[in-house]
Amino acid sequence: MKRSVSHLVGGTVRAKDGDLGRVEEFYFDDHKWIIRYMVVDTRRWLQGRQVLISTAVSKRPIWKSRVFPVNLTKKQVRSSPSIDTDKPVSRQHEAKLHDYYNWPVYWGAGLEPYAGVGYPVPTHFLPLATRERKTSFEKPADPNLRSTRQITGYYIQATDGEIGHVQDFIVDDETWAIRYVVVNTQNWLPGKKVLVFPAWISRVSWDKSKVLVDLSRESVKNSPAFDPSKPVSRAYEQRLFDHYGRSKYWEKDTAKQSTLPKGTDAERKAPRIPALIIDLGVQSATIRERARSTLVAIGKPAVRPLLKTLTNSTEYGRGQAAKALGEIGDLAAAPALVKALEDDKFDVRWLAALALVALGRYGLPALLQALIERPNSTWLREGAHHVLHDEGYETWRTQLAPVMKALEGYAPTDTLPGAAEKVLRAFAPQFRATKDVNERDRLVEARKVAR
Repeated sequence: MKRSVSHLVGGTVRAKDGDLGRVEEFYFDDHKWIIRYMVVDTRRWLQGRQVLISTAVSKRPIWKSRVFPVNLTKKQVRSSPSIDTDKPVSRQHEAKLHDYYNWPVYWGAGLEPYAGVGYPVPTHFLPLATRERKTSFEKPADPNLRSTRQITGYYIQATDGEIGHVQDFIVDDETWAIRYVVVNTQNWLPGKKVLVFPAWISRVSWDKSKVLVDLSRESVKNSPAFDPSKPVSRAYEQRLFDHYGRSKYWEKDTAKQSTLPKGTDAERKAPRIPALIIDLGVQSATIRERARSTLVAIGKPAVRPLLKTLTNSTEYGRGQAAKALGEIGDLAAAPALVKALEDDKFDVRWLAALALVALGRYGLPALLQALIERPNSTWLREGAHHVLHDEGYETWRTQLAPVMKALEGYAPTDTLPGAAEKVLRAFAPQFRATKDVNERDRLVEARKVAR
């Protein structure tokens, strides 16, 4: 669904252990027009301070009460680096913030954001050296982040004259992408507001506070009016894009969407799965999310196709397959998910780690065995550290201590196999998946309820 930024401002940001404060504004990157941070006013408990919270740590918002749960603690935020939000946020400042929280970076080649769809951030998962390499090509003082508050009020310049000013932004609540700029034309067309798709913006003159669009005044005058009191429907978007004769951003992926057969649930399962598997790999986050949710609802019959997808699909498909397997909770998926920790794409490794966390201690035998056999794999070690570091393993911290010590030591390739084997042998009966089908079903159901 698409929501206005003005409606989101003032919402409550909630940490694991209490409220952090209220959203003051948002920062988006001016290359992809995606919101990257919430600016949070924490004055009620951190006097006179504002903090940046990455949308990557946002869990699924509670829209009715405008609450944004985040995967952070108040202690983490209290100790975070100070950033002057009255000045442009440089890439250096961002890198410092990401280093502190161990947030994944969004800049650099090959990283596609998974923000805003309920993925917690992987701590201790991206090495500092990797982050430093990714920031080395950036200009130190080149601000790529822009404030929604700052841009509000900018003049909108058509190809043949001014048409109004920026009043608001419409954001996709699944991806945090800015879908539209709301333009108020009151000084030219009293009472009318229109939407402009970011791809129609030719450039932004930051020094002159002006947004230049590749549209004529006449075409804007005759465009479908936008009513802020109504949600942006697909029917409205259709009329808007047809009016301007522009290609529709959703059309390419919609053509790939599955046509689901009717009938009983049992009749639908088998024929639906191949089409749904294809949909996991498309570019549209909405279609991917819908396909994954349906496969999770189908359950066990979808596990084998998902396991195949984990090795031979697109980056999107592999990542969504990993997430689906974690949500289904089939313990047989553990070996494949461990192998996916060595995928060449960061997002796939990240989601595979989260899926293993969802499996709980029943995924540990496969993970420990892999550490015994492949201690030289840097990605495997990083993924294992993230999995074992998760708060869900708090009660097992003592038992897993030898492995964690080896992972964090100076020579992990030498000490890790022995440590992993020792833990595996000593605690195998406690880690091993139960053969009691009813108990396994209860465990899977308990994880679903917990989520």
